[in-house]
Amino acid sequence: MFALAGLAGVEPWSYTLRELDWMASAADEAEWSRAAELGAMVAGLAGAAISPDDLNPYARARRQAERAAARKLLAHAAEVLPETLSAAEIERRWQRFQSVPST
Repeated sequence: MFALAGLAGVEPWSYTLRELDWMASAADEAEWSRAAELGAMVAGLAGAAISPDDLNPYARARRQAERAAARKLLAHAAEVLPETLSAAEIERRWQRFQSVPST
């Protein structure tokens, strides 16, 4: 409990163990994000093109979860969309949808 409060930078008395865990996890993710940005910047100065997401384990896990969700969605779409659409057509439409910038 006290270790989580220390990681989160708060006094532990007014929070539940779950809240402390959430805060410590968020603090850890923020630290990794900052470290990955710095690492990518240093790599860029050395001439290597590295994305901060390549260095951040939280970003990698998030990307894997997004890909798994997309695969599940595509599998479901193939089941419910008209049979006139092939799996390749569904994939093409999905790729086009992902390339549209969100507002």
